Amino acid sequence: MKKYFILWKRITRTSYYNKLVIIRLELYNFIYYTNKYVMKYGIFNKEKLITLLKKQKNIASFEKI
Repeated sequence: MKKYFILWKRITRTSYYNKLVIIRLELYNFIYYTNKYVMKYGIFNKEKLITLLKKQKNIASFEKI
């Protein structure tokens, strides 16, 4: 995977419990998970990641997707 300038952000305690550390890419205005999450679940596709983000109930807003 490519290297980006990133900002680390933990959204909620449930995401911290699930070890879902979310990277905010301000360059593309899109939300990615870490390399560990991608290697664990095999998510390399934007649509799959959007559907999985929508399945997460703790994430309220989907801005700029």
